Order: sequence, then C-alpha cells, then structure tokens
Amino acid sequence: MALARYDRRPRPRPLSAPVVPGDIRICTGGGTCSFVLVLTTVKHGHTYVDGHGGQIVRPSCDWVNIALLTGNIDIASDTTPILTTGMTGLPFQLLAMNLLAPIFPHQLSGCYGQLKPGPARTVHRMLLDPDSNIFLGHPEISRGLPLSGPQDWRWEQHALMLTDQLQPLSGDALQAVLADLDGDPHPAGCPCSACPGRPAPAGQREL
Repeated sequence: MALARYDRRPRPRPLSAPVVPGDIRICTGGGTCSFVLVLTTVKHGHTYVDGHGGQIVRPSCDWVNIALLTGNIDIASDTTPILTTGMTGLPFQLLAMNLLAPIFPHQLSGCYGQLKPGPARTVHRMLLDPDSNIFLGHPEISRGLPLSGPQDWRWEQHALMLTDQLQPLSGDALQAVLADLDGDPHPAGCPCSACPGRPAPAGQREL
C-alpha cells in the first residue's frame, strides 16, 4: 500500500521540458530556493509590450515571471489564493503569494505540478489585481482573512519572504529586465516589425 502511494506521487518532468504558464517548479538562486508558480514567459528576440507603460521592449535575454509559493498555509491573507491538491496534482497545498518577480529560466528545476490553463489564468489575475472582485467570482479558490496591519503576525512572515526569498532569487534577472526597460528597445539593426521598413524575420512571432 505504501509503495502504491509512492508511485502516485508527482515526479518532475525532464529539465528539457519547456517552461509554460501554470508550471509549479523549484527556483534556486542567491543561496536560497523555493517553489514558484510560472505566470508568463518572455523570449529573447520577440517584441514585448510592457503592460505598465506600454513601452515596446526587445529583451536581451529570456526571463520568466513567477509568483512565490509556500507550504505555510497559516499565513494566508485575503489576497493569497490557496492552491489545493486537486488544482496542482501535488500531495500538499500551496499558498500563492502576491510576491511577483522575473527570474532566468535556468534557475528552474523540472515541473513538479501544474495548474490547468483556466485556473492558471485566474490565479494570475488574482495576484496582479488583488483588490478586484475576481475572488468573488471564483469561490472554489480559497483564501485567508485580511491582514489587520503591521501588528498582524502574518505581516512579518510576508515581509521575510520578500527579503529572504524573492529578492535573492530574482536579483540578477531583475537587473537585466530593468536594463532592457531603460535602454533603446530598437537598437541599430533591430529587425522587428515595429521598426519601419524592417519586417520581422520569417518564423519570428511577436508577443
């Protein structure tokens, strides 16, 4: 019986498996590691439109936008979706923190679990806009009680996850992304279709 339970445990996909939104992987970097949820991927050579300023960027490298995950469900707030075993395929629940950042693909392990496309998009929207009413439209996704302020014991736990986990994991990738945003999105010789008279090469798609 114990062997049968072991056989049903999720196993990581090969390292060569493509990283896609909804993946639950282990991210390492900066002397730490953590489960993360893949939100989006950005590819070198493709045109990326920054959602905040509408700036067109041609990334100098690939990166992956992730949300930090934790198995400590006790620190859940009203802005942190709880990912159940039925959603992820894992034998334990995970808490999706609204702590988001870019990381490099090589920092990710194989895939331990995965959200289906629909729930993955819903959780992504919840994390991007936690003050919206999207939670009300998805009662199947549990969450915690609101934080009462800095005196709430969970507040410190959220802050520690930011400083001790997310910042070390994303520091190098964040610098690269900010350099792309600050630089010329269309340097000399840029072949993307946004540049007049320079259509994108065959096979290159724009995001």
